[in-house]
Amino acid sequence: MIGGYVKIGHVVEAFGLFNQMQHKSTDADFAVFLNLISGCIQVGELLLASSVHSFVLKCGCGEEDSIENLLITMYAKCGNLTSARSIFDLIIEKSMLSCTSMIAGMSIQVIQGKHWICLEV
Repeated sequence: MIGGYVKIGHVVEAFGLFNQMQHKSTDADFAVFLNLISGCIQVGELLLASSVHSFVLKCGCGEEDSIENLLITMYAKCGNLTSARSIFDLIIEKSMLSCTSMIAGMSIQVIQGKHWICLEV
């Protein structure tokens, strides 16, 4: 259901359902976090993004490739390129997707009038 809410742009409702899950001690899984991160990308709210990242780390899903790449995109979209870069730097074996996520994030910042940074792989 969370994915359905995010897909149709009802991000607030998706997070409401996630909060209900937390109150009932229902564990979130990988798919829930993918959808929540996608919701954060849609709305661009840094505080919400940081809280989702905390849940991801608490769950132990933070080192999944798809989660890492979405976290990079999420932070860049929320205007926090420093956090995006920190996640990128922690990836031991960078893939084409992780590099693309970081470059796309930097492009978002350039479009918004911020400075380009050097990316070392």
